[in-house]
Amino acid sequence: MFNLKTFIHEKLLPDSRIKLALSNNFPGAADVEWSFKNNSYEATFTQEGIFKVASFDEGGKLKEEKASMLENQLPPPIQKLLHTKYRMLFLINALEITREGKKYFEVTVDSDDKSRFFLVFTEDGKVNKEQLLFAIKKDLVNYLKTGKKNNTISNN
Repeated sequence: MFNLKTFIHEKLLPDSRIKLALSNNFPGAADVEWSFKNNSYEATFTQEGIFKVASFDEGGKLKEEKASMLENQLPPPIQKLLHTKYRMLFLINALEITREGKKYFEVTVDSDDKSRFFLVFTEDGKVNKEQLLFAIKKDLVNYLKTGKKNNTISNN
């Protein structure tokens, strides 16, 4: 008899091939948690104190790897762009992504004008994706701080 709960549970847990692939690719992986997303098994874990995410296909082939990183670990061209073009005030998150043999860098930053950007860079520092997550006009920030309206704030 078909049991949906058993089927879902078995599908969510990786088999021994996938667990072996994780241990071969990431020796010493600790605190491993598994999920099944987009036809891939995704492991979140730490390795040597670094938070990582690895995605495997159903055969155990590594599809994508993500590793958290600090600002000073980003390639110099990316660091320069973050401080010049995006006027970075605070680094929210940075990940090194390896997919199909290519490296990318996902970065979320707050700029000095209270804007937040999600960016994807190629290894050589070219912007592959730029998304403005939100922006707050300086006049609105002033209004929120002081309660005083100016010409850019409507009474409506």
